[in-house]
Amino acid sequence: MVISILHSDMEKNEMTGRLFLKITGISLAIVLTLAILFLWTFDFGVLKPKLESTLSDVIDREFRINGDFSLKLLPTPTLLFEDLTLANPSWGSEPEMLTAGKGYMEIKLMPLFSERIEVEKLQLENIRLLVESSADDKSNWEFDLAQNNDAEPEQKNEADKAAFSYDIQTADMSNIVVIYRQPDAEDVSLSVESFTVNQRDSATTEINGTGRFIDIPLSVSGQVSEHHTDLRAQAGEVKLVSKYDYPEDTVNFSSSLSTLSDLGGLLKIEELPDTELSLEGHVSMSKGNVMLKRVVASTKGIRIALDGEIDTGTSRVELSARASGDKLSLLSPDLPPLPFEIQSEFMLAGNKVDMPSYRVQIGSSTLTGKAHIENNERPVIHLQAKSDLIDLTPFINHQPASKPKAEKTEAKSNGETHYIFDETPLPFDTLQALSLDTDLSITRLIVQDAEFKNVTIQAQAKNGKMTVSNAFEGKLSGKYDNKLTLNTSDKKADIRIDTKVRDLKLALLSGASVPEEQIPVSNMNIDLHSSGDSPRALASNLDGNVVANQGKGKVSNALIEKFTGDILTQLFNAINPFAEKEEFTQWECSLFAIEFESGEGDIEGFLMQSEQLMVVGGGNIDLNQETLAIEFNTKPREGVGVSADMFVTPFVKLSGTLAQPSVGLNNKGVLLSGGAAVLTGGMSFLYKGLMDRVTAEAGRCEEAETALKDRQNSAEPDQ
Repeated sequence: MVISILHSDMEKNEMTGRLFLKITGISLAIVLTLAILFLWTFDFGVLKPKLESTLSDVIDREFRINGDFSLKLLPTPTLLFEDLTLANPSWGSEPEMLTAGKGYMEIKLMPLFSERIEVEKLQLENIRLLVESSADDKSNWEFDLAQNNDAEPEQKNEADKAAFSYDIQTADMSNIVVIYRQPDAEDVSLSVESFTVNQRDSATTEINGTGRFIDIPLSVSGQVSEHHTDLRAQAGEVKLVSKYDYPEDTVNFSSSLSTLSDLGGLLKIEELPDTELSLEGHVSMSKGNVMLKRVVASTKGIRIALDGEIDTGTSRVELSARASGDKLSLLSPDLPPLPFEIQSEFMLAGNKVDMPSYRVQIGSSTLTGKAHIENNERPVIHLQAKSDLIDLTPFINHQPASKPKAEKTEAKSNGETHYIFDETPLPFDTLQALSLDTDLSITRLIVQDAEFKNVTIQAQAKNGKMTVSNAFEGKLSGKYDNKLTLNTSDKKADIRIDTKVRDLKLALLSGASVPEEQIPVSNMNIDLHSSGDSPRALASNLDGNVVANQGKGKVSNALIEKFTGDILTQLFNAINPFAEKEEFTQWECSLFAIEFESGEGDIEGFLMQSEQLMVVGGGNIDLNQETLAIEFNTKPREGVGVSADMFVTPFVKLSGTLAQPSVGLNNKGVLLSGGAAVLTGGMSFLYKGLMDRVTAEAGRCEEAETALKDRQNSAEPDQ
């Protein structure tokens, strides 16, 4: 009996539970149905006033939707707005930062639950965005958001961030303008006249658009699929055709640009070749790094290849680069048509550049080495370079396409004195901060008709002290040594130049056709020192001397003219009446000596003697005022078939200033200036009374060279 009663109670409870579940389920279904019906039928556009006021308060700018506004969530999330405006800051140049005529968007609902945004339809019309900066570097796209400063910012893990993907199936945009404005600069504008996106099928989307960047017409068209894109674009006359494949995190691309000359016209760069440029390669992403593999840019006869890695987090770049070409002249018509190849490994990190190795080959010339550069407050330059051969002859002999010569304009005096050495303060801070260590060695250096052996250039700088040394040997004979020291540690530059040339025989001024035994031997001593805080001060404080002589040999008159400036060519032709008539001058000796004291340069000796004539000279160079007063006296040598009547203007003067020198001539027997000192050539340390304008038959080379050698020996320290 008891069991029967218990069983009956259990059945009643079970029925009651089932009834409760049914009621609860029906209630939830009714609520859900009502919610769906509400969301299906309700237009959140009625909340427009609340949206305007809330957003205006948050960004502290006036935000208005002056036309229709509609926002629906079901069955398809849809947004519509018309006549939208966003105010500019009070300092802005215009009242509105943004105006939008119309915007419409439909988004598929179900893909949102799988973190994918599929825009079924997008429409934008008559959009104008002004992006501008103020004179005090404020930007109108930076908003002062109204927020609770006491609230701690919400921390989010990377795993909590939604990784939405995007897809636009249909889009239609027209009359969209973006203007970028800065103080004291012209506006830069980008306009989209029309841009459409249409899904051709389930796998391919077509895009088409036209626009304008400033005054350059733009167009783009192409097909986009999940793993492939074909794109065609044009800016002005420049056309780009590209293909992209992007499986997973890799992009394989190939592009062609036509042409470089059209691109040059677009960028206002002259003399680019009328050839097509192609670009291809592979780019991949891995843990925030961009990997470049066989990225190659090529045009007619030129190829550049890159491989390496870019760390986007630290901006560190490690690349291996190689550039090669059939002709160097393809880069510029001013360069000779030599094949070239450049290889280098380099690393960029912040302001540092490391080149563990590089190799340059141009024609038969090669250069290898390594480099390290830091562009900081304390610049660092470390450079090593080595070459077995550098031949500069093709560069010297190359004759580029002629260009219209600029018309020479004569300098007009405005009452101001023009100095070559100005008073600009020397960059002491940079010199004192610089750390420099360079070492260049060249086994053979060929320059026109001259060849140098074992060329070395070394430079070191630290704590404001710099030393530059260079040396070489002549192919035929002799040696050149030069050392420059600079000390700027006391906010004043102390500089010394010590140069010695011993028995150097070069064909540079004789020419390749002159036999070795007829090439003159040169000797020189330069010992100069100065101090100051500007180039002008250094020139005014210059002390020391320059002594040089050249032995017997043939010199090409044409090469003298080629390697000297206009004024020196005029001077040489004036003192040597045979220069323009004969190919060579057979000089028996040439000597020159000048002594500087506090910027005053006294020419103590000048002698040029050939088989036909003798030239003596003297005067001074004043570096304080930068004036020239040098006179030359040319005499025929009797007994060699030359008469005195050939020298109508034997007295020649080089005068004026360093900036504007001039050559003056006068009638026979009339001195320009300087008195008797000019008659003797001013050769105070060589000899007095060299000649008296009557005869120059006796040679003076031997005694002058002896005096010169004695002076050089006395100037050299005891070994």
